Amino acid sequence: MFSLKVSIQIILLMMIWYLLDQLLQSLQLTMSASVLGLFLLLLSLKNNLLPVSYVQDGGHFLLKNMLLFFIPPVVGLVQYTDILLENGIKIFTAIFLGTLIVMYSSKITVHFLMK
Repeated sequence: MFSLKVSIQIILLMMIWYLLDQLLQSLQLTMSASVLGLFLLLLSLKNNLLPVSYVQDGGHFLLKNMLLFFIPPVVGLVQYTDILLENGIKIFTAIFLGTLIVMYSSKITVHFLMK
């Protein structure tokens, strides 16, 4: 159920991203504001600087509806069926291996930070 509380929590998450994006642009750093924001959010939650209840419902809503964020790229793939038929195995192998690497490095990072 979408409520005012969920809306406020999503706005809070977007504000964190926006402020970090502006900061990184003003400092002319090429780091992703999303990655830095998630890292700072993790540290804030881990050190109890930000209670989980401030972002929990908004985070659950975003995770439940994540598929909607991926529909436009999938529709775009339909336009390139000839490329997929020619190089599909290579592309999907790269995507699969890249996903495994990201998942494993995320596991190691979270494990290291939780110690």
